[in-house]
Amino acid sequence: MGMERPMTSAERVAKRRAALRAQGLRARTLWLPDRASAAFQASVAQDTAVINAMQNGTDTLAFIEAVQHWPDADYDWGPGGAP
Repeated sequence: MGMERPMTSAERVAKRRAALRAQGLRARTLWLPDRASAAFQASVAQDTAVINAMQNGTDTLAFIEAVQHWPDADYDWGPGGAP
């Protein structure tokens, strides 16, 4: 009746993944933009400048602000309704 050895981190991960698979879940790797990178920040700055330069930028910004918490936010699509 000796002490059981502690699980290694690889064994813990394998056990956890097996439990998740048993629940019907599937592992996925998700790659996201690095928001701290200079390239991403330059892209955001360029996109922002384009939006700000638009003639109807006020409407565009109102739409973006309205849908940023989608679907919680209500947005007035105007007389034509949603696109």
